[in-house]
Amino acid sequence: MVIEAFDKSLYATVEDSIFSLEEIPKVQSYSQNFDEILPTEPKKIYIPRMIHPWKRQSFEKFLEKQEMKRQKEIQEIC
Repeated sequence: MVIEAFDKSLYATVEDSIFSLEEIPKVQSYSQNFDEILPTEPKKIYIPRMIHPWKRQSFEKFLEKQEMKRQKEIQEIC
């Protein structure tokens, strides 16, 4: 017999035993029972030096945006 509780959880009874029912996903990337979960190391992020041409261009664009934001704030205040 399947029993639905007020909190929408499902239980099943077999003879004198009660079991909690839970949904199993169709696809699992690993099995908790058989696969060993290995810790992953964080990837090292490469940040180019300032002399790199792409870095300089992006930094200059960032400065221009900041200057534009400041000008808009000053205009709104005045």
